[in-house]
Amino acid sequence: MWKAIKYLFYNYYLLYKNKLFDYTPPQVTALFVVAWLFMLWLGTFYVFSGFSSHINKLTWLIFNLFILAGWFYVFLHKGRWKEIIKEFENESKQQRKRGRILCVLFTIFTIIMFIASLFFLALK
Repeated sequence: MWKAIKYLFYNYYLLYKNKLFDYTPPQVTALFVVAWLFMLWLGTFYVFSGFSSHINKLTWLIFNLFILAGWFYVFLHKGRWKEIIKEFENESKQQRKRGRILCVLFTIFTIIMFIASLFFLALK
């Protein structure tokens, strides 16, 4: 699972690396996207598991801020993101294309599941 998360980071890094007029470094943007997707997954789990009736929104927000700090440490502290980029930079065009498709599908699936969980929460 860790390799999949790093690969997701790598793909979003490549996506934002060549953006013009973006003042945020691509590694930071990729970190926020991966953290956001992770938070959506946790939110989906939060709703479907029944925790939504036990945790208030402020607690959930603070929890997510701690997660973001943890992701910052894992990916950006002491330039660790460079090691992730080096790990995947030698893949072939075919591998990169397949990996991009999987990352897009994962992102779409994550958003759909989170929206479905919101509908589920509204029905309760």
